[in-house]
Amino acid sequence: MKQGRTLGIIAVFVGSLLFNLTSVYAFHFVAGGGIYSLTSNGSETAVQFQFLGVKSIPPPGELAIPLIPTTIQCTVVHKGESMSFQLFTSGTELEPFTVTELDPNSPRPRKVTLTGEMLSRIVLGVGSNNWHFPEIAHTEIAHFEAVGMDVAEPGAGRDSFTLTIDYSASKDIGPLLFQALGPELVNCTANVDICTLTLTGTVNGEVEGHTASGE
Repeated sequence: MKQGRTLGIIAVFVGSLLFNLTSVYAFHFVAGGGIYSLTSNGSETAVQFQFLGVKSIPPPGELAIPLIPTTIQCTVVHKGESMSFQLFTSGTELEPFTVTELDPNSPRPRKVTLTGEMLSRIVLGVGSNNWHFPEIAHTEIAHFEAVGMDVAEPGAGRDSFTLTIDYSASKDIGPLLFQALGPELVNCTANVDICTLTLTGTVNGEVEGHTASGE
């Protein structure tokens, strides 16, 4: 599915949902999708993402109700001279997302934060044009944080998205990412069993965080 079509479906779905819920609940919703590119080790890395979630804003002392379970998926494609890969990630166990208004005098910018556990699967190739080795694949569940900045509407060229995943340095994915992407994007800390992948960029797409009050 093309990115523009995906974003259109998200926008229509969320818009319809908000219309039906506004008179009943006070709620937060987050939605976004887009693509951006990074350069590391002299090669280009493309990041595509989408997320969606709606939860109620409860009275003090009560728990939020997940009106729509939060979902997040990201795909990272890297084509390097010595190593190429596709990294597929999806949220498994997610903490309640947050929407933070950074300027009390303005509805934007807003910061959207999603955290929890993410399942990752990396598929390796050899060289920038070789994708013939799907059997060379590794999986891992690791902690992640995703931060979207809702700067403007429309957000293309202004909104941003950052994905951070803490892989184990003693397993396969973290060291492989370090080998392919280098220290610009992956930090393997000495004496700590963590290789942290950080991907941040201004998106061709949209990040949306919103708060509405029920009647």
